[in-house]
Amino acid sequence: MILNGYSQTQNENDASEQDVFLMAEISNTSITTNSQTEVVYKLYVSHDVGITSWTLESKPEFEGLKAVEVDITPLRVSKDSYKGKSYRSVVIAKHKLMSDEQGTYKLDPMTMNVVLNVPKKTPDESEPFEMVNVERLIASQSISIEVK
Repeated sequence: MILNGYSQTQNENDASEQDVFLMAEISNTSITTNSQTEVVYKLYVSHDVGITSWTLESKPEFEGLKAVEVDITPLRVSKDSYKGKSYRSVVIAKHKLMSDEQGTYKLDPMTMNVVLNVPKKTPDESEPFEMVNVERLIASQSISIEVK
């Protein structure tokens, strides 16, 4: 289940919802006609987990907007901070958006399937440390853009 850009924990070995999440970051939610705004989809991963693989499940539709995808290759991992916590982050997608018509436009979430490498929870903390892979579906939040 997906809530507010996070996914809910799926099993006892799963990472918390603050360990991996996808955010849509927009430069301006209110623009004038024929001006641009930029939306960046960024994956945040805590230092407590690793990512084995990921696949895009759905890309957002930009209905009513002119969208130009910005080339982000090669992907680069950066040090980042979110709500006071340190993360590794990577830009998954970047788009420049504009419209020649006034109105409110809603950007649907981007969804990804990620395989996380997380510490296995054991009842006895003296047992050897072991990592397990856990699959998770995550999504960014939706965003509204007002074109005046």
